Amino acid sequence: MVDASYVLVLAMALTLFLPVSGLVKTLIIATLAVLLLLFKRSSLIYVRAARGIVNNKGDQKKHWANLEKAAKMGLPEQPLMTAASIFIQKGDFHKGAEILDAYIAKAAGKHPTGKAKTQQDTWVATAKTMRSMVYWLDGNLDAAIAQMKEVHDSGSKNQNVYVNYGTYVLEKGDLKTAKKLIEESKETEVHSNGLKDNHGWYDILTGNWKEAEEIYTSLQEKNPTFPEAFVHLAQVRIHQGRIQEALSLLEQAETCKFTQTSGMRLENVQKLHALLQDRNTRLQAAASIDADPLSVAAGKLPTMVAGNWQPSEAERITPFGDGPITEIKEEPKPQATEKPADDDPDRLPDTSLDDSDEAYLKSHGLA
Repeated sequence: MVDASYVLVLAMALTLFLPVSGLVKTLIIATLAVLLLLFKRSSLIYVRAARGIVNNKGDQKKHWANLEKAAKMGLPEQPLMTAASIFIQKGDFHKGAEILDAYIAKAAGKHPTGKAKTQQDTWVATAKTMRSMVYWLDGNLDAAIAQMKEVHDSGSKNQNVYVNYGTYVLEKGDLKTAKKLIEESKETEVHSNGLKDNHGWYDILTGNWKEAEEIYTSLQEKNPTFPEAFVHLAQVRIHQGRIQEALSLLEQAETCKFTQTSGMRLENVQKLHALLQDRNTRLQAAASIDADPLSVAAGKLPTMVAGNWQPSEAERITPFGDGPITEIKEEPKPQATEKPADDDPDRLPDTSLDDSDEAYLKSHGLA
């Protein structure tokens, strides 16, 4: 989409050729000049605020206020979406929703054609995909699913659509739609660590433990940095009775970066870890995690299984489904896993200031 500042400059130049008086031309050029200055100013405010928030430097209260101000003043689509994403991931996610709702409503009043329509449709799909996350954060899973179904059915079928839509229906327990999305993403050759995780999650919920193990073992080689990859593999290890390995994976999950939009909550992962580590609750925790795979996979705590559970420090137990729980003495050393180093874009909204942001600043003398 053509940058609005270039449109304003072009309009100022073309004004010189209008068949109107010099005074009218002057007034038109002055008005356009003011709009251009405001446009540049909003972009400068946005960049300074976004950098301050992402890097956690300076007066954070002021940065958040300026980020909201810049969005209301007017920004091109890319920084506008980034601003909304920052609010959703790190701040008041309802303000992020307000930014997205305003953009979606404004776009609905426009009727471009050709390439301009394609570009607008893409940005609207992006805005609605991000908006679904606010529904999810508000606990309205049905609304989040409905939003993503609308985006998907409109023809937008990129990585973010498959990851978000797939995650919501898996959390809902809608395995039919989850399977459809997994198969469809394969056909369209959309690949990501997040999609691998969704596939493994689906296999856990359908009891396909062998394939789930293959997926998560392969995913570990890619050094994922989102906690789901470790918690879900821990579920596989618990089902196999390999408690010590599950504990190591939960420790790894605790080192990941958690945000408002993480499917897992650090406090829940820590609680799972503590229940499994405590000799007095180890066997009950293992049985409960295996008996309630949907809750655990969705980042919640399992319903604890009742029973006369004895204290245990077993590192391995009989795999679930193979009879009564008994301790297995021979325990192979768990495979070491590397500590995640960077944020994984497959499970986090994009809040980075990328090359296009920098290029935008330089082209307007703001860098």
